[in-house]
Amino acid sequence: MDSVTEKTAMLDRAPSPARLKRGRAAVCLCPGQDRCGLCAGACGFGAIEKNGRVPQVDHAECIGCGACVKACPHGNMRLVDFTKAEDTAELTLKIPKRFVKNALAELKEGELIALFPTACGDHEGGRAEVLQAHYLESGELSLRVKTARENAFVPFSVPQTN
Repeated sequence: MDSVTEKTAMLDRAPSPARLKRGRAAVCLCPGQDRCGLCAGACGFGAIEKNGRVPQVDHAECIGCGACVKACPHGNMRLVDFTKAEDTAELTLKIPKRFVKNALAELKEGELIALFPTACGDHEGGRAEVLQAHYLESGELSLRVKTARENAFVPFSVPQTN
């Protein structure tokens, strides 16, 4: 899939502007690499349906609780909140262990991190401010960030270090 087709598919999964005005909403950026469906199983409100490879979020049913974010082992689910400011989005993400031990160890509130690649592949336009970083016993990172709204529906990309 080319990058334009992939980005269009991601935006098709975004909540409507009316739904975003209600507060946090789950967004699935799963590329369909496996058929785990753990996000759908974790949703106690029946807001996520697994049809084929990619889970579909019913934004009318989603209450933004975050159970799907916690359940996704790949970090493909996130909560998006546009209600905090006019030009930014607050995102709640879970970063898999393989990225935490390399590039995201010891984050602090207020720190700016390059988390979302731009169209040309760099991370300069994709910075996010860390609002909260909670390291889980599993080695994963629960992360709440503030970023430009255009980054809300872009998969995160963490540079690996050795």
